[in-house]
Amino acid sequence: MENGRIYGQVREGARPALVFLHYWGGSHRTWQRVIENLDPAQGYVAYDHRGWGESADVPGPYGIEQLADDAERVMNGLNYDEYLVVGHSMGGKVAQVLAGSDDKVDPPQVLREHLLPLIPTATLTELADTGHLSPLEVPDQIASHISTFTANLQHAVSTDPAALTHDAQGQ
Repeated sequence: MENGRIYGQVREGARPALVFLHYWGGSHRTWQRVIENLDPAQGYVAYDHRGWGESADVPGPYGIEQLADDAERVMNGLNYDEYLVVGHSMGGKVAQVLAGSDDKVDPPQVLREHLLPLIPTATLTELADTGHLSPLEVPDQIASHISTFTANLQHAVSTDPAALTHDAQGQ
């Protein structure tokens, strides 16, 4: 990174590589219990955003756009051609910016109506027995949903490689 190093953990493995983006005040460790519940063959990167964890000394700016640029640099520095971005809270906002959206947080009903129709393999589940720190509170549920989504995505792409492109959806 410019003016510093971003710290992260990387595991080579199955594609798509999971890119874990933590919440404000978190670190790559936020995702450790989720990662422990995933298939050990799954590739991933979990890193500390600039200003947090072991990347605390990387200077600002610290806005969502900069964090999205950093995420893109991290992904470009790895040997994967497919990624699945998993963001929580602030990390979710970073993921939205990476996807070309703004960082507005939409309520579940808006996501059901407007986002789910664009992602054939996606579902929206409100996690039981959790508050705001779901990666720490229910890591097994999160890992299960990630694994199911990844398996469904791989099946959809193997069945119809164009199924998930913008052209195939008329976008």
